[in-house]
Amino acid sequence: RNAMAVLRVYCFGHLTALAAGLVLYRNAPEDSHLNVTASSFRTNGSLHTRGVASLTRNRTDNRSDAHQAPASPSFPAYVESVTTGRGIWKWNNALVAYERHFAKWKMQPVRIGEVGVWSGGSLLMWPATLGPLCRVFGMDISQDALAFQDAQTSITLLDQGNTEDWGRFFATVTPELEILVDDGGHTAPLMLTTTVSVWHHLTPGGVLAIEDIHGAHYLESFFKPVAQFYGGAAHADLASLHIYPFLLVAQKTGGSVAPLDPSTTPGAVIPATGRISTLQEVSGAMHAAPPGSIVLLENPAWGTFLGPYLIDQFFEFFNQLHTPQQMYDVPPGCALTNAAVCSSNVVNSLFQQQITGVHILPAKLVIEVAAAPPVIQAVRHGSEWVKYPTHS
Repeated sequence: RNAMAVLRVYCFGHLTALAAGLVLYRNAPEDSHLNVTASSFRTNGSLHTRGVASLTRNRTDNRSDAHQAPASPSFPAYVESVTTGRGIWKWNNALVAYERHFAKWKMQPVRIGEVGVWSGGSLLMWPATLGPLCRVFGMDISQDALAFQDAQTSITLLDQGNTEDWGRFFATVTPELEILVDDGGHTAPLMLTTTVSVWHHLTPGGVLAIEDIHGAHYLESFFKPVAQFYGGAAHADLASLHIYPFLLVAQKTGGSVAPLDPSTTPGAVIPATGRISTLQEVSGAMHAAPPGSIVLLENPAWGTFLGPYLIDQFFEFFNQLHTPQQMYDVPPGCALTNAAVCSSNVVNSLFQQQITGVHILPAKLVIEVAAAPPVIQAVRHGSEWVKYPTHS
């Protein structure tokens, strides 16, 4: 699937305020932000972006000077509500995943980096959903991205495939991040370099999310190599891995909130037929599983589920989550333009029809059975779109 050019990182805060409890304003202290210029970073390489989904909140303008309500909306609600201003385009299931994995930082100090900025809409989403203590670090190869820099958002011109650029970023911009979202070039080498370069700069409990993993070919080019990294060099501080259609989320050990484990959620349904001990039993357990239930694989004889061999096996077994029967744009071809009206859509594979998420924890594999066949799509929101491709 054609990837969309960009690198994105940024978060941005809005403080509530004054007058009759209805007037809101942004108030970012002058000394609380980092401004990064293009001069110290390379601008070569290419990055792409994709995105959007469905969200609702009480703001309909996605401009940087728009007021923000004091209550923090969900990621899906925020995106759904954006009708004007900077464009934002993310897969709806990714937004749901972010609500699950990033919610622990709402109204807390958090530094989020995004590779791939494109039209700047997501840079407004992060502080709008995470709160006024959020600081955003956007990264892109396009000079257009510099227009989005402000008191709470730094923009760095950076080639995500260049390890020296990453070294300079962490040496001069911020030494650590709580969250990194890769919505950049969407090629396996760029994803791998980003993962290896960023992982050890995440704080305890930090999260790294790789977006737009479209197609079976990523198994050999990305998933197998990254399984060796997570099960090897990163193993000592790897808490969990979470597989969603087109998305991989990794969480580090530490922090105050345990990794997401849907099998322990109050009300979780795990039928007797859903308790299995081998991958060969997954198909039968899925067939018998009630909608919205859990299939739980546990096998003490295997040892840790986060070793390189088992991670590799899990990635391969569930690779169909990234391989739809068909992907198409409405209107046709709009994904390669800056048209405001555009959606990317999916004809689900069997696993995309049945599974909403797979969670690899140290001693278990948790499979979430879809309550209903998922609608996976990315709908553009907003009215201001930077030219495409951004690096031409």
